Amino acid sequence: MHAHTVTRKGQGWYRWLPDDLEEHYGQSRREFPRCFIRKRAPFDAMAFTAVRTEKAYEKHAWVIFIPLQVLVIFFGLSYILAAFDLGGVRTSFPRDAALQIGLTSVAFGIVTLLIVLKWYRRAVAWAWYGLWTAPIFFVARFLEGVFLGEEANPGPPLFAILSLVPLLLPYRKFFPRKQP
Repeated sequence: MHAHTVTRKGQGWYRWLPDDLEEHYGQSRREFPRCFIRKRAPFDAMAFTAVRTEKAYEKHAWVIFIPLQVLVIFFGLSYILAAFDLGGVRTSFPRDAALQIGLTSVAFGIVTLLIVLKWYRRAVAWAWYGLWTAPIFFVARFLEGVFLGEEANPGPPLFAILSLVPLLLPYRKFFPRKQP
C-alpha cells in the first residue's frame, strides 16, 4: 500500500490522493499529441480527453453585446428625458408610454450587461439561454412601437439581428459535441 497525503482543496474540503500517481499506476513513456490532456485521477489515470481549441470569433463574441446594450441604455435614457420634457427631446408617445419604454430599456440594458460581463464570457450555459431575451426584447420593442403608432423604426429589428450574432457564433463553446 502506498502512503497517502492530505491535500487541501477550498475551505475544509479534503481529498486523499496517492503520493505519486505515476508510481501508483505505472509509468507511461509514450508521447501524446498536444491535442490531448492526460487526466490525473486515482480512478482512471490512463483516460484521455480531447481538447478543442477555441476560435477567436467564439472567444470574443460576447464583446458584440457591449455596444448594443450601451445603446439600449442610451436610447432608454432619451425616452425618460422625453417623458419629462427635459433636454429638448421629443417623442410621439404619450408620457406614460415613453417613461415605461425608457425605464424598461435602461433596466434591460443594465441587467444584460451584467450577465454578459460576469457569466456569458465565461461560457455559463444558463447565460446563453438567458441572453435569448435580447432578440425577443428588440422584436417586442419594434412591435410595441408599431402598435403605439410610432413610425417604422429600423433600429429594433437591426438590434435583434445583431444580438443573434454573439449568440450563434459561440454555440460550440457552450454546447460541445459529445465525444464517443
